[in-house]
Parts: sequence; structure tokens; C-alpha cells
Amino acid sequence: MTQTKFLRLFLLAVSIILVSGFLSSCKKDPGQIGLGLMDDELLSTGFTDTLAVFAHAVRVDSLRTDETTLNMLGAYADPVFGPSTSNLVAELWMTSNNPNFGTNPVADSMVVYFHYTGGVYGNPATPLHVTVYELDEDIEFDSTYYSTRRCAFKPEPVGDFVFTPAPNDSVMDPDAMPGTPRLAIPLNLDFANRILQADTANFVDNVVFSDFMAGLYFAFEPITAPGEGSIFDVDLLNTRSITVLYYHNTTDTSTFSMRSSTYTPRYSQFEHDYSLASPELTAQLDGDTLGGREQLFVQPMGGVKSVIRIPDLLALNGDFETSVNEAKLIMQVYNQDTSYSLPANFELMMVNDDGSQSVIPDYSEGSAFYGGNYNAESGTYTFRITRYVQHVLGGDITNRGLELIVSGGSAVPERAVLYGTEPTLVGDTQNPRFRAQIIYTKIQ
Repeated sequence: MTQTKFLRLFLLAVSIILVSGFLSSCKKDPGQIGLGLMDDELLSTGFTDTLAVFAHAVRVDSLRTDETTLNMLGAYADPVFGPSTSNLVAELWMTSNNPNFGTNPVADSMVVYFHYTGGVYGNPATPLHVTVYELDEDIEFDSTYYSTRRCAFKPEPVGDFVFTPAPNDSVMDPDAMPGTPRLAIPLNLDFANRILQADTANFVDNVVFSDFMAGLYFAFEPITAPGEGSIFDVDLLNTRSITVLYYHNTTDTSTFSMRSSTYTPRYSQFEHDYSLASPELTAQLDGDTLGGREQLFVQPMGGVKSVIRIPDLLALNGDFETSVNEAKLIMQVYNQDTSYSLPANFELMMVNDDGSQSVIPDYSEGSAFYGGNYNAESGTYTFRITRYVQHVLGGDITNRGLELIVSGGSAVPERAVLYGTEPTLVGDTQNPRFRAQIIYTKIQ
């Protein structure tokens, strides 16, 4: 689009907005507002919510999970999406260099503490089983790690623990003082004693120590019974998230502590088993592009996204230039199962010419304009896609489609099932569920 055409459309849109505001108290057909600015034969406004929208669910290609603010742990079996697990890989640093373990140190216990940060997603009553392994590879802070990466670990476990998450229960700390809720995972004494008996050269600093002990891998046993299991959040950077080795020597008792910090590498590994998912979801993941007419699916943790196409957008231009007054994409939640809360936010990405994804131009207008938040009253998510549609009509963006994902999907477990793109009949009236609404002005 030339600069002259763009300026013409911009000035026209501004004029329409100003005149519309001035006439808002008048009882006038909205389709006629602003027509006095130009010859009636040169200007007309229109509205559509019947453009064909096609969508279906696909697997997420990859999701970066290193150095997130929070980490999810656990395993659960979603009745719709099937079993999912969230495992953790983390390097640990000493809280002080050159520890002196004294003469004949012997381990009394070794515990990994994780500070809980919120509630439980799923069934909090289901026991979870975690196995802890020592890493058999170095992980680096300046490297990028994705949820599909599988770490190398030594075959002999250094910890094995069954527990029920209790993020709301205060605990007694080792000093007999009450503390905020945290998970305590015991490790094997053999592992603890190997640390105490290691050469002192391994404890000079954390660079050397990380060569001696690369880190730990926390692997949760999958849960397959629908409705069982849970996912919960922990904060590895909280001071109450710490690994403590309690020991005694010939003269005293003491502790040796390790923890994650802002500069220690850590990442999540997510696993999903869609063989036990709903038939509607598995059909779409197996290539049924028409299944999205009835239901659509969006899952975080590197799970599922919905791809969206509005192929007839350019038809809005017709023989004339078109200025987009407002364009929205509205999505309605499908029979929400209150056992699983919905995502607070979605993100809407556009597919670029090289196949990569980026946020649509409307994102830069701020969340109040852009949208994507769940509206509990209407049971909908709504995005403004005005700038995106205008750029498509102007030829600045190729209409390669959109992708719907859960916002912050590397650190939140909430998923959603949406109504599909096929309208339903309410009496004799079609009720569009997943739809695009566009108000536009045509200029000859």
C-alpha cells in the first residue's frame, strides 16, 4: 500500500471516529454514521460476523523452559487431554565455598526443600511419586533448553519419595520453628556420604563443584487414571528452596547447603500421552482438520495449540479500499469442567512468511485493547485483531493464519476446551461460537 493510500485511510478512519462520537446521542442507523463526510456513493460502512473461520488443534513444536520464574512439578491425568508430567532438571550451587566437614563426617539425612507458591491443579488428594537422579551431563546457564529435551542422568536413584502435595500447610523447620509451606524430599544417605567423603578440591568454588556434581533430575511417575494426580508450583529462587545435608563428625553436628540461584541453570521437562485423550482431540492431533468445527483445544506445558485461518479476509477489499474500524476474534468456552480452572490469558500469534510465529500488531496497543483475558460472565475470550486485519488488507502481512496458545505456558498448567467454528442453531437463528466480527468502511 502506498503512503498516500495509507494516509487517506488513516485520516478517513480518524474522521469517522470523531463524527461517530459527536453523533452518538442521535438515533441514527450506525451504518449511515460518517457518510456525510464524503459522497454517499464513495463511502459505506459494513459489519460481518459470517466470514468462514477454520481451526483445529495441533501439537506445540517446542517450548522454552529454562530459567523460568516458577517451576511446575507433578503428574496428572486430564480427562480430556490425557496424562501429563512435569519434571525438573536443576544445577545446585554451594551456599559457601570450602566447607570444613570436620573429622570423620557421617551423614544423618539429606533433604531437598521446595517452597510452594500456590495451589494445586488437579486432584490434591492423589499421592505423587518422584524419583531423584544425579545428572550425568553438564547443563549451562547461557544455553537454551526446551520442554522436549531429555537429560542424561546416572541410572542409580539418589532419592525416591511418595507424598501428597500440601501447599497450604505450614511446616516445622529443623530448628523447631514454624515455617511457610514447603515440600521436603529425602535423599539417600549413600549419596550424602559420597559428598562428605569427596576430595576437598571439589569444593573450592561452584564452578569446580558443578563438575563434581552436575545437578539433580526430579522425575515424576506418570498417572493414567482420569481425574487423578496434580501439578503444583515451586519457587527455586526462594530462600526456603534449599538442599541441606545434615551430618555429624567426631565433635559436633552441622549442615552443608546447596541451592539454585538466579545464575544456576534449570529447566522443565514436560511429557504428554495423548493416546488416552478424548477422541475429539486425538482425531485433530492425527490430522483431522475438520474436527475443529465442534471443539477446539489449547494446552500449556508444550502441549496443544489451535491454528486458525480466515481465508476470505482479502474479500473485504472487493473493488474498493477498506478501512477496518474494529475487528475481534471471539471464542466461547465449551461446557467448562470446574475441576480444572481455565487459563487466565491466551496469546494470539501470527504465522510469518518464514514459518516462525510472532505476536499480532494489536499486542503493542496494550492488554486493555488487545484482550485475550477470560471473561467469566460471558464465558469467552476476546481478542482485538483490528491492526492485524488492516495490515492483511493492505498487503503488509501475508494471511498465513493465526495460532492460539496459553499465555506463559512454560509456568502455568491451566488448559481449555473451546466451542468450534461451526455455528449452532438456536431456533431459526445461527449462533456463531468461535467467530470473527469486523466493522469496516469501504472507500471508492
